[in-house]
Amino acid sequence: MPDAPPDPGNYAVSAPWQGASGQSFGQSSGGYVGGFVGTPSRGRGRAVLIVIGIVLVIAAIGFAAWRLSRPPANNDGRAIDNVEVTPNNGGAYVVTVPGGLADPEDVEFRVIDPGAGDPVGADDDVTISTDYSGWYDQIEITLNPTETLSYGAEVTMPRDDLIDAVGDDVPDLREGMILLVAAPEAYFVNVAPQLEVNSSSAQLVLILIVES
Repeated sequence: MPDAPPDPGNYAVSAPWQGASGQSFGQSSGGYVGGFVGTPSRGRGRAVLIVIGIVLVIAAIGFAAWRLSRPPANNDGRAIDNVEVTPNNGGAYVVTVPGGLADPEDVEFRVIDPGAGDPVGADDDVTISTDYSGWYDQIEITLNPTETLSYGAEVTMPRDDLIDAVGDDVPDLREGMILLVAAPEAYFVNVAPQLEVNSSSAQLVLILIVES
């Protein structure tokens, strides 16, 4: 005689355990699926946003470097004529070399203030005050025309020596005149030592004619 089938009543079928909320554990509940916490699509979205942010930062840096490396379209003529010079309220001048402007191959000068004092005679000596800087792209440098005068280091020389230092085509000199002179590195030390600008890196020199 064949064995009788098992009696279902002898086997207990356990239902999923329910918490206080009434939700059965073991069932899918959105935040807990197959042992993984969280929604996978959110993680992928964050990763995409991070990658996009990195790409944008790299692009911005590259664009800024490209802009800085481009010489401005209006840098024509002599270098000294393209240097920006603005007086400040302290009697000094803010000097800025535009980005991409090459430094001069020879000495160049520019009259910043024609002066209102007496003309300098052909045989006169002149006393000058100076301040100087290197050639720095897009950096504002403040030059004070009375810098050396303020601490008793003004220089006196024959008028012709000053003309030799700044260029033969200099206009008629007079007391109170202010000149901005640009030159290659080491020019003021080796070629125009009479100005007593004792720095080989000096390429911009502001000169005030104090008296004659």
